Amino acid sequence: MLKNAQDYAKGCAMTQMHQNQKQEKMNHQEQKEKQRQERLAQQLRQNLKRRKEQSRKRAQKEF
Repeated sequence: MLKNAQDYAKGCAMTQMHQNQKQEKMNHQEQKEKQRQERLAQQLRQNLKRRKEQSRKRAQKEF
């Protein structure tokens, strides 16, 4: 009976460890996706700023 209880406890511990690993992997993937989104947003802001500046320079040349 004690052997079964130990096996059960060991199985629960392994399951918990596996769940923790899965959660850590998901957290890591979410963090990577968040960084990707931030990088894309930064690129969009820079592109918009650059295009705005180019447009302003073109408008100055026309006058």
